[in-house]
Amino acid sequence: MLNVEKQKSNHPNNKTLQSNISNLTTPHITETGTNKIVEFNHSLKLSIPEKSSNILSASLLDDKLCTNYFNDDIGDINCNIHDDDAFDDNTSTIIESFNIEDELRSWVLKFKVSHNSANCILRIIKSAGINVPKDIRTLMKTPTTHVISNIDQGSYIHLGLENMILPILKKYDSLIYSLNKVLKIGINLDGLPLSRSSKSQLWPILIEFTNCNLLSEYVLPIGIFHGNSKPKSIHEFLNPFLSDLLTLLNCGLNVNGNIYQFEVGHVVCDSPAKSFLLNVKSFNAYFGCTSCTQEGSYINNRMAFLEIESPLRTDESFRSKTQEEYHKGNSPLELLPIDMIKDVCLDYMHNVCLGVTKRLIEFWVKGKKDVRLIEKNKVRISNNLLNLRSYVPSEFSRLPRGLDDIEYFKATELRMFVIHSGLIVLKGNLSKQMYSHFKLFVCALRILITPDICQTLNNLAQSLLNEFVTQYSSLYGAHFVTYNVHSLLHLPMYVKVHGCLDNFSCFKYENYLQYIKKSIKSAKYPLQEVTNRIMEKQNYFIANNITLDPIVIVKEIKNTTSSPYFCLADRLFEKIFIKDLRVTININNKRDKYIMLKNNNIVIVNNIVQPQNKLGFKLIVQKCMDSSSLFTEPIVSSIIGLHTVNPIVLSDNFTVNISDIKYKCFFIYLSNDKAIISTLNHSFIDNSY
Repeated sequence: MLNVEKQKSNHPNNKTLQSNISNLTTPHITETGTNKIVEFNHSLKLSIPEKSSNILSASLLDDKLCTNYFNDDIGDINCNIHDDDAFDDNTSTIIESFNIEDELRSWVLKFKVSHNSANCILRIIKSAGINVPKDIRTLMKTPTTHVISNIDQGSYIHLGLENMILPILKKYDSLIYSLNKVLKIGINLDGLPLSRSSKSQLWPILIEFTNCNLLSEYVLPIGIFHGNSKPKSIHEFLNPFLSDLLTLLNCGLNVNGNIYQFEVGHVVCDSPAKSFLLNVKSFNAYFGCTSCTQEGSYINNRMAFLEIESPLRTDESFRSKTQEEYHKGNSPLELLPIDMIKDVCLDYMHNVCLGVTKRLIEFWVKGKKDVRLIEKNKVRISNNLLNLRSYVPSEFSRLPRGLDDIEYFKATELRMFVIHSGLIVLKGNLSKQMYSHFKLFVCALRILITPDICQTLNNLAQSLLNEFVTQYSSLYGAHFVTYNVHSLLHLPMYVKVHGCLDNFSCFKYENYLQYIKKSIKSAKYPLQEVTNRIMEKQNYFIANNITLDPIVIVKEIKNTTSSPYFCLADRLFEKIFIKDLRVTININNKRDKYIMLKNNNIVIVNNIVQPQNKLGFKLIVQKCMDSSSLFTEPIVSSIIGLHTVNPIVLSDNFTVNISDIKYKCFFIYLSNDKAIISTLNHSFIDNSY
């Protein structure tokens, strides 16, 4: 990673490095009332013999590391090894701008390096005569004490709302204050099992910013509970967080002399956590729907909700406990100035992807004979899914799998199936009736997930979902119209209030939960360990500058010829990443070179050019001339971004700007002269779960 030149030492006492590293001592815990202080002994003994002077030669690329201490992705560590002749043989060069401690911190965070491994690296570096701390906890500024509260047969650490928000706002203040004087906060609460062999679990309280694009990637933990079950009292658990939040809502926050006001944008959880948070009956109770007052019917050991139209709950009816059978008591959220129905949202990741979509596939794979696929068609669908792998854009973190793996499908795989691949691989393999029924589902979801049509075509999506739920009962059985299927009827209402589905989904939060889980190396003190990792990232974030380049250059290519569209002095690139859209364009990879422009033209990117004046980027593209809708019933598919094109019939080259891009495309070849286009009209922030 570094180009290090070490002079041979003639010191007579030069001998093998000997080190004696003491084991991490057991934390010392002192209790004060309901709180206890945990102190760690950070002293490590490291004996290093005298060394003669050593010479370090190192070079880094100019790009500074862009870091996000709340998310899993830290960015690349940019190191470059130069040729030997780049330096004078007789001159020792030390590049003072290189900070080895800073790079080590980045490396530890990016690759989630354990402290034992990091300490070994520090010993090796120190043996080369380079001045670094003896222990990784000193380098990472790991907290030495934690304030732990005992609540509900568990432990709780409160990180603090202002403590977590302030560092970010200080970094971005000059960029966002003029546009976002009022910041909306999204709230998430969920349980995280830590092991299959125990009941140990964490319950983090997470927030995000919902109305500021520059801050949209950040997920912030505010408090974390650890125990062998969920907290017994939702009131005691949320009390520190709600106290902070009410202060923030009432008083705002002073950042560099600018006063920010705050509002609650949404609260989103899976169904069990939502019932826990609202302190109401479970989703499978007779009055379990959180959006309407319908009474369910108990059929074949399942709670079914068969009515299409039922009176909706309101904020007033919730707070006054109009339907007593629904409530178990007061909800702590009633302290907040929010709509208890419309602001506590349904989550399409759990309800739609992991709920309805997964259930449909299970019907087709292992359901009753009248809905189950014959083996030949099941194999054909699985093969079709596997054949799609070479066309899947790089934005997707998971590739399609065969139907036999359905029980292991993650939410992103199910989203890809219902939004992009399902209609393609099922055609001709599913009965016409079930295929048309599934098409209703896909069309409605593509409307609700697309930012520019989710409001204007909201009523159409509502009609499609009404028909889908109505037919669901006759196709698969009335007893399968359970909470998840019934909730589809209410999804358009939440889109009307909060915008497209990705504005209030759990994808981002669930991804952060997986980061938390991966950060735990030992089961002994999981709460303290998670807190340490969070604070280490915060310390690194505070100490380093942020980079706001809209384009990240991934790979440049040599410009050896000119054309009508660029000259020899222009820079050419094979691959770039566009931060605002969170998409990659790669001219040498067929899966990453098709885009839709804002005028709805579908084009193929042939060149990525930066003019010699370095003012922006431009794309040299060709338009797909022969384009049509994939289908016309129940709606014209081009409205929702599904097209067929002839990839051979192309226009002449022409130039467009990066700002002309509307969506990237999932481009699927059916034959040499026919392909299907599915626009990527959903978010790709934290897309691994």
